[in-house]
Amino acid sequence: MSRFSESKRASITDILVMIIILFTVAMTVMFAYKIMGGIRAQLAVNPQVSAAALAVYDKPYNAFPNTFDKVFLLLYVGLLLASLIGAWYVDVHPVFFVISLFLLIFFMIVAGVVNNVYATMMQNSNFSSFESQFPIINLFMGNLIGVMVITSALIMIALFAKPKEAAVL
Repeated sequence: MSRFSESKRASITDILVMIIILFTVAMTVMFAYKIMGGIRAQLAVNPQVSAAALAVYDKPYNAFPNTFDKVFLLLYVGLLLASLIGAWYVDVHPVFFVISLFLLIFFMIVAGVVNNVYATMMQNSNFSSFESQFPIINLFMGNLIGVMVITSALIMIALFAKPKEAAVL
């Protein structure tokens, strides 16, 4: 067990990884749903495609937003738990708290840029209808700075506010 805890390291930089992963997954889901919509539109106008075949395609197409909205939430919870557990097992000197605060400010600037990129994408006429279909993704990505501040606070608590005896397992 001690070998595992010595090789696994976590830190405040997990926030940057979370921002990148969440943004990438959100954009991938939006583009995939857009592609599926284009395929569905082509199938609907094709006279060789029967109504039964279109109904077969519509079942996963209609389930896509609800399914991947929840997958996004589970991804965030999984990343948060992994970061918290990893941060708990890292013994960090309190002097690094100040450095972590400066990194946190930089990461919040990055989160703001990512938030603005996502908002610009959602204002595009090709994606504007997706806001109502993916409420969880839009809630997270629309409030990315706030979500990451709360996430950062939890990780910093796990890093710096644990009793000294709890850090050594």
